[in-house]
Order: sequence, then C-alpha cells, then structure tokens
Amino acid sequence: TTPSTDTTPTDTTPSTDTSPSTDTTPSTDTPPSVTDTPPVGEPTPCEFATYSNDTRQVTLPLIKIPLYTDIDGKPILSNGFFSAILEIPFGFSDIKVIEFKVKDSSSCPAEFISEFDPEVGLLTIPTLIVPTIIPSLTKEPISGPDVQCNAKLQQSILRPDVLSLIEFNCVLSP
Repeated sequence: TTPSTDTTPTDTTPSTDTSPSTDTTPSTDTPPSVTDTPPVGEPTPCEFATYSNDTRQVTLPLIKIPLYTDIDGKPILSNGFFSAILEIPFGFSDIKVIEFKVKDSSSCPAEFISEFDPEVGLLTIPTLIVPTIIPSLTKEPISGPDVQCNAKLQQSILRPDVLSLIEFNCVLSP
C-alpha cells in the first residue's frame, strides 16, 4: 500500500460560535471540576482557608485525603493533597464542592491543612479566616475585622459533593 497523500487544507481557526448552549441542566447539579494543572492565581501552599462574604465561597488551599486503590477499596497508607473551592448556594449550612484540584505534597504546618476522612465523610478545617460584618443603620452592612475560625463539615450520603456545616467556632481577639 502507498501512504496517504491527502493535501486537503485543515481549518485551524478557533471556533467563534456564540450561539446559546442547548444544555438545560441546572447549574447546581453540575459536578465539581477536577484538574491537575494549577490555574493562574491559585493560592500558594501554607495559606489559611478563607471565606468570602462577596462570593459566599470557601477557598481551601490544601486538603489532605488518604489515597485508596480501586482494586480492593482499601487505603494505601499514603495521602494525596488537593485544593478546593466550596460554595454556599442556599442558606447557611449546605455547602457544595464546585472545584477540586490535585496539588503537590506539602510541608505546611497542620494549622494550614484541612483534612477529609472518607471513612466517615468528615471534612475538618483547622483554620478558616472569616470576614465579619457590622450591621448598621445604613442600607448596607459595614465590613468588620477578620476572625480566625475552625469548622467541621459532614458529607451527604446521597450527594457526595454536598457537605453540611456541623461545627463552627471562632476565636475572638481580646
């Protein structure tokens, strides 16, 4: 046989289709994205977890999770490190995982590392920096100082990407 000598030009122009998507899936049912390439602006290791009043999101720069094999479903006595963004879409207690990324191993101290225990579905955040608000007589509340908190969240049995806040404590400055 002779090799193909097709010389038909191929279009390498990026698509500029701006037609609306026909996907009618609600945005709250989209699974969290999982990536192994860090995006621009990703938090650097040894940063505390933070909450934003504006976006209603928790940024977890570093989560330690035990690694398992798919063959027998048992832990391999090693941990993986990840980062995540959680969002509070409704109310105050249900929190949804919207982004999950693989990270390199870390040498950060324990107060910087959140831990997830898949055996019981518990996410422990040892240090979470939360901005306070000061209710006022004006139309909008005033931003107050940040406080250092810790939290525990329980994974939903029916929806693994949803966690419920079960414990939240803040340390107030004297």
